[in-house]
Amino acid sequence: MPDEHGALSEADLAIIRKWWDQHWREPVVCPVCKTSEWRMANHVLKVHRHGFDAFKDGTTIYPYIVVMCATCAHTMFFNSAKIGLPPPSAPTSSSTARNPLFLPLPQFPSTKG
Repeated sequence: MPDEHGALSEADLAIIRKWWDQHWREPVVCPVCKTSEWRMANHVLKVHRHGFDAFKDGTTIYPYIVVMCATCAHTMFFNSAKIGLPPPSAPTSSSTARNPLFLPLPQFPSTKG
């Protein structure tokens, strides 16, 4: 499960890879620049609904995995709950490790045959 900062763990990446293998059909061509090299953010992105009370505790949020074109930065969002990731863990005093913003391509997703 992602940590309190939304950083993905190795277990999360395994869940995403399994889902990815079932759904990603190469080549996935960027609609903007027509290349097919993608990177995945190493954090779950939390999107709030549009409303005056959107940032109050307990309101609806939508968690996403972010996949970005490595050439032009066009971005796609995949619902992390639908993929099967559990919600983030509660904060702990020992979890201050920083993860890279984007995972290198060889780790995920694999877009080379």
